[in-house]
Amino acid sequence: MKTYLRHRIVNLVDVKELMALEYLDFLGKYADYSESHAFWEMCYAEQGSLLCTIGEREFSLAEGSLTFVPPGAEHRYFSDAGNQNRAFVVCFECLSPALKILGGNVFFLSPEQRNIVSKIIEETQKTFRMNDRELLDVVEHPNLGGQQVILLHLEYLLISLLRGVSSHENADVIFIDEEDFY
Repeated sequence: MKTYLRHRIVNLVDVKELMALEYLDFLGKYADYSESHAFWEMCYAEQGSLLCTIGEREFSLAEGSLTFVPPGAEHRYFSDAGNQNRAFVVCFECLSPALKILGGNVFFLSPEQRNIVSKIIEETQKTFRMNDRELLDVVEHPNLGGQQVILLHLEYLLISLLRGVSSHENADVIFIDEEDFY
Protein backbone atom coordinates (compact mmCIF):
# COMPACT_ATOMS: atom_id res chain seq x y z
CA MET A 1 0.00 0.00 0.00
CA LYS A 2 1.30 3.42 -0.93
CA THR A 3 2.04 5.84 1.91
CA TYR A 4 0.92 9.43 1.52
CA LEU A 5 2.51 12.23 3.47
CA ARG A 6 0.67 15.40 4.26
CA HIS A 7 2.40 18.64 3.41
CA ARG A 8 1.69 21.72 5.51
CA ILE A 9 1.03 24.68 3.28
CA VAL A 10 3.11 27.71 4.17
CA ASN A 11 1.28 30.94 3.37
CA LEU A 12 3.57 33.72 2.21
CA VAL A 13 0.69 36.19 2.45
CA ASP A 14 -2.19 35.82 4.90
CA VAL A 15 -4.79 38.59 4.87
CA LYS A 16 -6.65 38.43 8.18
CA GLU A 17 -9.24 41.22 7.96
CA LEU A 18 -10.70 43.80 5.61
CA MET A 19 -11.33 47.30 6.93
CA ALA A 20 -12.47 49.14 3.79
CA LEU A 21 -13.22 48.47 0.13
CA GLU A 22 -14.31 51.71 -1.50
CA TYR A 23 -13.94 54.29 -4.22
CA LEU A 24 -12.40 57.62 -3.20
CA ASP A 25 -14.56 60.69 -3.67
CA PHE A 26 -12.15 63.47 -4.62
CA LEU A 27 -14.83 66.17 -4.48
CA GLY A 28 -16.10 65.10 -1.06
CA LYS A 29 -14.36 63.72 1.99
CA TYR A 30 -11.09 62.87 0.24
CA ALA A 31 -10.64 66.27 -1.45
CA ASP A 32 -8.21 67.33 1.31
CA TYR A 33 -7.77 64.47 3.72
CA SER A 34 -4.70 63.03 5.41
CA GLU A 35 -4.62 59.97 7.65
CA SER A 36 -2.60 57.12 9.10
CA HIS A 37 -3.78 53.81 10.51
CA ALA A 38 -2.46 50.50 11.83
CA PHE A 39 -3.16 48.42 8.70
CA TRP A 40 -2.19 48.22 5.02
CA GLU A 41 -3.91 50.29 2.35
CA MET A 42 -3.84 49.52 -1.37
CA CYS A 43 -4.81 52.38 -3.70
CA TYR A 44 -5.53 51.49 -7.33
CA ALA A 45 -5.92 54.22 -9.97
CA GLU A 46 -8.75 52.75 -12.01
CA GLN A 47 -9.37 55.82 -14.17
CA GLY A 48 -7.17 58.88 -14.70
CA SER A 49 -4.33 59.66 -12.33
CA LEU A 50 -3.80 61.06 -8.87
CA LEU A 51 -1.04 62.41 -6.70
CA CYS A 52 -0.09 60.45 -3.61
CA THR A 53 1.91 61.38 -0.57
CA ILE A 54 3.20 58.67 1.74
CA GLY A 55 5.30 60.14 4.51
CA GLU A 56 7.59 62.69 2.85
CA ARG A 57 7.45 61.05 -0.60
CA GLU A 58 5.10 62.49 -3.24
CA PHE A 59 4.45 60.70 -6.52
CA SER A 60 1.92 60.29 -9.31
CA LEU A 61 -0.25 57.23 -9.62
CA ALA A 62 -1.17 56.67 -13.28
CA GLU A 63 -4.23 54.82 -14.55
CA GLY A 64 -3.79 51.06 -14.10
CA SER A 65 -1.18 51.37 -11.36
CA LEU A 66 -1.34 51.01 -7.63
CA THR A 67 0.56 51.68 -4.45
CA PHE A 68 0.59 50.29 -0.93
CA VAL A 69 0.59 52.39 2.21
CA PRO A 70 2.29 50.52 5.06
CA PRO A 71 0.74 50.47 8.53
CA GLY A 72 1.39 53.68 10.47
CA ALA A 73 2.40 55.79 7.45
CA GLU A 74 0.81 59.23 7.06
CA HIS A 75 -0.69 59.48 3.58
CA ARG A 76 -3.02 61.47 1.35
CA TYR A 77 -4.32 61.47 -2.20
CA PHE A 78 -5.01 64.44 -4.50
CA SER A 79 -6.85 64.73 -7.77
CA ASP A 80 -6.97 67.85 -9.93
CA ALA A 81 -9.77 66.41 -12.02
CA GLY A 82 -12.12 65.59 -9.13
CA ASN A 83 -14.43 62.74 -9.97
CA GLN A 84 -12.94 62.42 -13.47
CA ASN A 85 -10.44 60.17 -11.70
CA ARG A 86 -11.41 56.96 -9.94
CA ALA A 87 -9.34 55.29 -7.26
CA PHE A 88 -10.32 52.07 -5.52
CA VAL A 89 -8.97 51.47 -2.03
CA VAL A 90 -8.63 48.24 -0.08
CA CYS A 91 -7.64 48.47 3.58
CA PHE A 92 -6.56 45.18 5.12
CA GLU A 93 -4.64 43.57 7.93
CA CYS A 94 -1.73 41.37 6.95
CA LEU A 95 1.18 40.69 9.28
CA SER A 96 3.29 38.92 6.63
CA PRO A 97 6.80 40.43 6.67
CA ALA A 98 7.10 39.85 2.91
CA LEU A 99 4.77 42.80 2.28
CA LYS A 100 7.32 45.30 3.60
CA ILE A 101 8.96 45.50 0.17
CA LEU A 102 5.66 46.66 -1.40
CA GLY A 103 5.19 49.67 0.89
CA GLY A 104 5.36 53.09 -0.78
CA ASN A 105 6.20 51.73 -4.24
CA VAL A 106 4.25 52.24 -7.46
CA PHE A 107 3.34 49.15 -9.47
CA PHE A 108 2.27 49.39 -13.11
CA LEU A 109 -0.01 46.39 -13.43
CA SER A 110 0.07 43.81 -16.16
CA PRO A 111 -3.22 42.96 -17.92
CA GLU A 112 -3.48 39.84 -15.72
CA GLN A 113 -2.96 41.88 -12.54
CA ARG A 114 -5.54 44.46 -13.68
CA ASN A 115 -7.96 41.60 -14.20
CA ILE A 116 -7.37 40.43 -10.62
CA VAL A 117 -8.15 43.94 -9.32
CA SER A 118 -11.28 44.03 -11.50
CA LYS A 119 -12.41 40.76 -9.93
CA ILE A 120 -11.85 42.22 -6.43
CA ILE A 121 -13.98 45.25 -7.37
CA GLU A 122 -16.70 43.12 -8.98
CA GLU A 123 -16.89 40.76 -6.00
CA THR A 124 -16.88 43.69 -3.57
CA GLN A 125 -19.90 45.25 -5.27
CA LYS A 126 -21.80 41.97 -4.90
CA THR A 127 -20.74 41.39 -1.28
CA PHE A 128 -20.21 44.63 0.67
CA ARG A 129 -21.26 48.24 0.95
CA MET A 130 -19.74 50.94 3.10
CA ASN A 131 -22.17 52.48 5.58
CA ASP A 132 -22.21 56.00 6.99
CA ARG A 133 -20.06 54.88 9.95
CA GLU A 134 -17.41 53.74 7.42
CA LEU A 135 -17.87 50.09 8.29
CA LEU A 136 -18.22 47.26 5.82
CA ASP A 137 -21.76 45.89 5.71
CA VAL A 138 -22.60 42.66 3.95
CA VAL A 139 -25.32 43.27 1.34
CA GLU A 140 -28.68 41.55 1.80
CA HIS A 141 -28.02 38.73 -0.69
CA PRO A 142 -24.23 38.52 -1.13
CA ASN A 143 -22.44 36.21 -3.51
CA LEU A 144 -21.88 32.81 -1.97
CA GLY A 145 -18.32 32.89 -0.58
CA GLY A 146 -17.86 36.50 -1.68
CA GLN A 147 -15.73 37.54 1.27
CA GLN A 148 -13.39 34.60 0.77
CA VAL A 149 -13.15 35.25 -2.97
CA ILE A 150 -12.13 38.87 -2.26
CA LEU A 151 -9.40 37.68 0.12
CA LEU A 152 -8.16 35.03 -2.31
CA HIS A 153 -7.92 37.54 -5.17
CA LEU A 154 -6.18 40.07 -2.92
CA GLU A 155 -3.66 37.48 -1.74
CA TYR A 156 -3.10 36.33 -5.33
CA LEU A 157 -2.46 39.93 -6.41
CA LEU A 158 -0.01 40.45 -3.53
CA ILE A 159 1.90 37.27 -4.40
CA SER A 160 1.96 38.24 -8.08
CA LEU A 161 3.49 41.62 -7.19
CA LEU A 162 5.98 40.03 -4.77
CA ARG A 163 7.09 37.63 -7.50
CA GLY A 164 7.75 40.61 -9.74
CA VAL A 165 10.03 42.34 -7.23
CA SER A 166 11.99 39.33 -6.02
CA SER A 167 14.73 37.70 -8.05
CA HIS A 168 14.68 33.97 -8.64
CA GLU A 169 18.29 33.73 -7.48
CA ASN A 170 17.41 35.10 -4.04
CA ALA A 171 14.08 33.33 -3.64
CA ASP A 172 13.93 31.26 -0.47
CA VAL A 173 12.70 27.71 -0.58
CA ILE A 174 9.94 27.74 2.01
CA PHE A 175 9.04 24.05 2.17
CA ILE A 176 10.27 20.49 1.73
CA ASP A 177 11.65 20.27 5.24
CA GLU A 178 10.96 17.13 7.23
CA GLU A 179 8.92 19.16 9.73
CA ASP A 180 6.58 20.30 6.91
CA PHE A 181 5.23 16.74 6.76
CA TYR A 182 3.07 15.08 9.35
